[in-house]
Order: sequence, then structure tokens, then C-alpha cells
Amino acid sequence: MKALVFDGPGSASIRDVEHPRPAPDEVLVRPTRVGICHSDLGLLSGDYILPIPWPVVPGHEWTGIVEEVGEATEGLSVGDHVVGECAVAADTHVGFTIDGAAAESMVAKGAWLHRLPDGFDPVLGALVEPFTVGFAATKGVDAADDVVVLGGGPIGLCAVAAAKGRGARVILVDPHRSRRTLASSLGADVVIDAGGNVEAEVQEATAGRMASLIVEAAGKPTALASALRLAGYGGTIVALGISVGDVVPAELGRVMGRALTVRGQVGSAGVWPDAIRFLDRV
Repeated sequence: MKALVFDGPGSASIRDVEHPRPAPDEVLVRPTRVGICHSDLGLLSGDYILPIPWPVVPGHEWTGIVEEVGEATEGLSVGDHVVGECAVAADTHVGFTIDGAAAESMVAKGAWLHRLPDGFDPVLGALVEPFTVGFAATKGVDAADDVVVLGGGPIGLCAVAAAKGRGARVILVDPHRSRRTLASSLGADVVIDAGGNVEAEVQEATAGRMASLIVEAAGKPTALASALRLAGYGGTIVALGISVGDVVPAELGRVMGRALTVRGQVGSAGVWPDAIRFLDRV
């Protein structure tokens, strides 16, 4: 079968590879849509957060159709339309440390897969993975929250849509007008140019409260450092953006002084069924 293979840093080819066969707890899937993530570019350059076992087949944002089910796998049938989780273990990421969906067929453990509702748009299916990241980052927010999203790329925009769908007031910060416009169309209440006085504009937009939740989706250490100045007392900062090896000064005393919670998030385990239902209803 044909597959896109990353052979090493800066080296990619489409070539014939062995057709996979599912183990008893695995499923054989024919991918029908596969997205390209910024982290795929980092993978190709060799600059990823985990060691890369070259060669590897990329593809972690995808949807496909079940072709074969291992005898020990329950809950899935041939013909089901499915999506699959990416960060499936501490150091195991589909499409990064093990082969992904950029091939005519792939295998995945049944436990990693989720069946899509009938009639679910396959293009939207390939966007389920990035959406779950923003969905997980905004878990627990409601109409009482002011959520600031730093970075209006795909993950940041997914966080905007998820937070707005949960009822929060949403502020998007990004230097690009096109991304700010798109964020507004997805429900952002306020959009701010990252080149301006962001702290003052967030203070004005929140009537001085500042943000109860900040989602850092820019992948820039300067953005994460700035989040400390944008968070209100008792607020939470969730770091989603991937940054490898970069260093920047930060006012860490604000973590204690404002009783902040700062957490990193890799992948989106535990929210996929809820996220799929959410997308199916909006």
C-alpha cells in the first residue's frame, strides 16, 4: 500500500509499505480525511517534544472507515466511521512515535477509537482531534467566566468555539487581522491585536477582573509569560502551544501573588465522547 513516510529530518516520501494487519485488540481503518497540523512540520524538521523513531508515518488528525476488527475488540463494526485519539500514553503519540493515518490503511487499538454519529461530516471528523484539545482546555467554564485565548491558529480557534459554546465571554489575542476576524465569526466577544497594549485592553474588556482562564495556544514563550499578567485572582493558565527549547523571562511571583493555577496539556484524553456530542449538536 502507499503511505507518506518521514524518513528523517527534512526527508519525506510517498512509497509502498507493508499492509498492516490488526492484532486481536486492534482495528484496521481506511483513512478518508487526514489533516496537517503545525506539529507535523515540527515532526518533519526533527523538532518534536518526544524522540522520533524514524521512519514514521504521520497523521494524527483524521477520520476513516473500519475495514477489519480484531476478535478481542468490542463496540466497533466493519463500516463504522471513526476518529482516533492521538496522545494515547505518556510517550506514545499516534502519527509521531507510532505510525499514523497518512496511508491507505492503518491499525489502531480499539480503545483509541470513537464512532462518529450517522451523517457526521467527514471533514469535521478530521477536525475532531484539534477541537478536543481546545475543548479539554476549556472544561468547566461557564457564563460567569472571562476566557482569554492567546493565539488564533487552529487550536486557539477551537478553544474560542469551545469556550463560547460553554457560555463564557471570550477574548482572542492575535497579531493577524484575518485570524481575529475568523475568531469573531466563531463567537469571540472581543478580539485584540497582539501588537497593542493587551493587558490594558483585557482589563477594560473584563471590567478589571482580568481572565479567569487563559488558554495559551500561540506556542511562544513570550505569550505564556504574558499570561501571568492577564490572569485574575484565582485564575487558571493552560499551556497548549508547543515550544521546544525556547526560554524567556517571566514574572513567576504572580503565580503565588494571584493564587494562579498553571498547567500544561498534552493531547485531550477523556473528553472525546463529550466533544463529539458537542460538535454533533451545534
